[in-house]
Amino acid sequence: MHVLAALLVVAGQGQPFAVPLKGDETPLVRVKANPERYVGKVFIICGGLFIGDFYNYFYEGRQDTHYSLRFFDVGKTSDVRGETAYLYLLKAIGAEIVEGVSKRQETGYNNAKLARLRVMLRPEAYARGKQWDMFEVVDVQFIQEDRKDWQPWIVATKAEKERQAAQAAAKRRVEEEAAQEQRKKAEREANAPKFREWTDATGKHKTVARP
Repeated sequence: MHVLAALLVVAGQGQPFAVPLKGDETPLVRVKANPERYVGKVFIICGGLFIGDFYNYFYEGRQDTHYSLRFFDVGKTSDVRGETAYLYLLKAIGAEIVEGVSKRQETGYNNAKLARLRVMLRPEAYARGKQWDMFEVVDVQFIQEDRKDWQPWIVATKAEKERQAAQAAAKRRVEEEAAQEQRKKAEREANAPKFREWTDATGKHKTVARP
């Protein structure tokens, strides 16, 4: 299917809509023109996502570790045609992302999922054949249902939730250890011999001590 036709499918019913660009996106034509500037760097692209099956060059044989996605640029409106690229997403972090793309594509083979993506042109990938259009996906945010803004970054949000959960778990452990120490201290004090007053045989001298 022609890229422009695919873009119109993204727009829905053939009606283009304004894409809520943030101004930090990098059109793929810039990468194509001077890929060396982007090697080893994370940058943001915006466009449509499809499930892919292309594994070649650096990503050849990486079906067990990476998902394959197809991508095309969009501009200020969804009917603006752009460059295309191959994207690769680690399976360890990408299940939720691929699920979102799959559900969109299930509504029609050429229905793309509109997203902003943090990607990297890995040095080792570029070194294999100088392929400028094969990127590693770092994170993804899908467009909201009202098409006015973007959902949170998926990988970063998940990592932050895990970090907060780990911090909360560590705090609970510290609190539990402190509470346990307090209980032990209370038990020791409860079981310790009590002080009492002692009087010598003459009855004249007294002292306070434990038995």
